[in-house]
Parts: sequence; C-alpha cells; structure tokens
Amino acid sequence: MPNKKDELELIIKKVIKRVLEEQEKKEVKEKNTYIVFNEVWDNRYYFLFEELNKIKDNNVYAVLLNEDCNVYKNKIEKLYTFTKVMKLEEFLCEEEDVIIFPVMKRDEVIHIASCLSDTKTTELIKKCFENGVKIYILKYGIEKLTGKEPEKYKQKILNYYKEIFEFDIEIIENLKVVM
Repeated sequence: MPNKKDELELIIKKVIKRVLEEQEKKEVKEKNTYIVFNEVWDNRYYFLFEELNKIKDNNVYAVLLNEDCNVYKNKIEKLYTFTKVMKLEEFLCEEEDVIIFPVMKRDEVIHIASCLSDTKTTELIKKCFENGVKIYILKYGIEKLTGKEPEKYKQKILNYYKEIFEFDIEIIENLKVVM
C-alpha cells in the first residue's frame, strides 16, 4: 500500500512532466513573419525584396490587400519565394508572429491613430491588436512630408505618428531588426 510520500512524489512527477510538455509545445512554435502589401503597387517594395533575398527566412508570408490579387501575386512571386501568398480573408495571426508593413500611407496612419477600422489595412491592424501581434513599419515606406505644409498640419501629422507609437507599432530601419 503506497504511503502519502509516494503519492505526493507521483503527483509532483506528473505535474513536472505536464509542465515540460507544455513548454516544449511553446518552444516548437516558430514565429511567422507576414509582409503586408497595400492595394496599390508601390515601387518602394523593390527595397523590401532586396532585403528579403539577403535574409532568406523560412516562414515569410505575403498578405495581399488588393481585390484583384492575381496580377499582384504573380509580380511578387517573381521577386521572392514566400511560404504562402494570401488574401486578407485568409490571414490568421498568433501572438508570436510579426507583421511588417513595407509601405504605410499617411491616411492609414491617421485612421490607425483614430482607431478606425474602415480600410483593409486598419482592419488587419485591428486583428493584430486583438491577438497581441507585434507590428512594424519600414522607415523607407513612410510617406514623407514635403516641407511646404503649414506648421499646424505638420504637427498634427506628427502627433498621429506619436499615437501609433503608443499602440506599440514600431518604425524599423530594415528587416534584419526583426527577422
């Protein structure tokens, strides 16, 4: 007949085994990197493809926001071999994943800062926020001010950027920072 000490030891061993199994499952989960392509092609994407071809990461997915994505898909598949090219409707993200916007229009920044999810970009960002996913914007993909804008306008735009930084969206110099 087992004594209480033996029973306690058996319970502790089972708990330790279960904790180790759970930890292994978490460690096996690799992060996926999702590159988001806007509705309209932007030539700054070529900078992105130069970087991607130097890195050669295995889990890089393309998310196309364009309705007619076949032309878009063919174009990007010639420039880089993604793990998968998908539409917004297929996009699922988990907390470990990383989302990169190589290009971000000023209007999108304004919508994000205003917590509006009325475009495909802001809809995707809302989904990322809800899942605790980290979002990055490449520095060369930010729409620049011309310098001719009124000072109040410039300040307002800069405040929108400050707001999205408060949402933990980061601007990065290049892909190596996160891949």
